[in-house]
Amino acid sequence: MLALLKVFRRYFFRLSLMAASMLLLAAPFAWLQIHHPQQSHSLNLILSQYALLFTGFRWCSIIALIVAWPMLIHYFAQKQQWESEKTQFWLLQRYRIAGWLMVFEILFCEGWLLSLIKAI
Repeated sequence: MLALLKVFRRYFFRLSLMAASMLLLAAPFAWLQIHHPQQSHSLNLILSQYALLFTGFRWCSIIALIVAWPMLIHYFAQKQQWESEKTQFWLLQRYRIAGWLMVFEILFCEGWLLSLIKAI
């Protein structure tokens, strides 16, 4: 039981650290939106003009993850001293994870889900 609490404490600390860092990254944008809404609107217009560029960047990132997946898994397996079964499991998860990333990209980032909801 004590070992389980130590594991949860470590993961909770990592999760808290990630959440705090994401809040730190989002804070300047929230400040900009609150105190300078006109400049925030201008920034949104600039970003919306390059939607195709950002879409291409996201798809290239997904493709890069698919290509680099075996190298990443072997690196983590060696660093964390995984058993061969665990390494093989994660190597086999490459296309499943890539498929879910593509579904997420199409439904949410491309706005198809919103279009389907509006059509209904």
